[in-house]
Amino acid sequence: MAAYRKCPMARKHCRLRLVGEHDPASVFDNLDALRRAQAAPPGRVSRRRRPQITELFAPIPYTLARKLRDHRVSGTAWFLLVALDQLIYQPGGRSPIKLTGETLASLGLSRWVAYQALEQLEKAGAIAISRHRGRSPAVTLLWRQ
Repeated sequence: MAAYRKCPMARKHCRLRLVGEHDPASVFDNLDALRRAQAAPPGRVSRRRRPQITELFAPIPYTLARKLRDHRVSGTAWFLLVALDQLIYQPGGRSPIKLTGETLASLGLSRWVAYQALEQLEKAGAIAISRHRGRSPAVTLLWRQ
């Protein structure tokens, strides 16, 4: 049965034609596929979820990241901050952590570069440093307390 509508240009009725390659009745061509599709549970509306993280990470709050950006903290300082977080939370780690020459060598940082990065992080308010003459500085992460 065809649907009829009035043609705008002519004074007679036109036959409605569907144009396109997809035939709506083609759904019934493969009845097995149709049954499988109907038997499948309806798809849940999924929320955008972050993928599960399988490796170790340092959860840095957004406010701290913005604060470090505003203070124009260098990439080395970012690296040192994440490395300090890892050193504190690894087995046997504690806070405050002594930043010895051996620790800096294991991170691949010279003492001079590490101290500049520590100054930047201290000015940004991410860490507190306890310095004593002749000793390694003791670093406390302020954002993880």
